[in-house]
Amino acid sequence: MQWLRHAFAIERPDAFVPTDAERALVDRLSAELSRRRLTMPAMVLLESLRPLGSLSAQAIWFSYPWFAALMDARGLKVLGALLERPGGVDWMVGCLGESNAQPQP
Repeated sequence: MQWLRHAFAIERPDAFVPTDAERALVDRLSAELSRRRLTMPAMVLLESLRPLGSLSAQAIWFSYPWFAALMDARGLKVLGALLERPGGVDWMVGCLGESNAQPQP
């Protein structure tokens, strides 16, 4: 019956460790948002959609074939995987907050 105990196990959000691809994507995204001075609106959007993170990831997976046909959509795969993992949205908001705290050139 040991298998039943872990059959519905969900990752804990505080155990989130981003991959190298996720770090690169969020670094690129936060730099671009900071350059355009849109960091705070992006953080508000992520915070407001936090309960729908998994649903947002599913929307990305659903629309991926259309984006892939029109452009290079590798970042969408990484973003979809990041949003559906517990703790991913929290980590993204933290990274955006750090980039917002850095002085602007």
